[in-house]
Amino acid sequence: MSKGETELTWAALKQDPEVKERSDKIGKILHSQIMDFRLNSPDKLAICVSRLLQMFNNILQHPDSAKFRKVRANNANFKKHVLDAAKQIEDLLLAAGWHTMVENMEKHWVFEAAQGSLTWKYLQITQRELQSAQGLIQDRANRHAKELEERRTGPQQQRELLLKQLEEDKASRKDK
Repeated sequence: MSKGETELTWAALKQDPEVKERSDKIGKILHSQIMDFRLNSPDKLAICVSRLLQMFNNILQHPDSAKFRKVRANNANFKKHVLDAAKQIEDLLLAAGWHTMVENMEKHWVFEAAQGSLTWKYLQITQRELQSAQGLIQDRANRHAKELEERRTGPQQQRELLLKQLEEDKASRKDK
């Protein structure tokens, strides 16, 4: 399928009121709640979005493989890098078509939709939204890291500059 055909399919898909409503909900959760950098760390969100994209891509690329469709909620990596990154991540997973279930006394996040179903399309929409947000989040994470580095090195650089100025002042007084 060419890019033009893909865009046409997405454009036609967005004409469906139910799909448009869900797409708007996914966008709102992602852009106005999860990407609120006053509440959520851009560094953690960058990792979270990367992990979610990996999960979603695995499902979309291997639709018949059950191993990509279920993850234990208490899996240390999933909990740390996805669920704990922002409170609203669970809302995003639910909007994308995931749901929770308990199996053998353990909570799991599960995606059971059939390929081509409406819920499958929600997963695709969420994947596209995450891909578009990934660059913004990574830019913000890079800026955040730079700001932290500047705060850490700023006082040291000021001290070095003052010491240099003092040495220059001493040298100029000696010459007089």
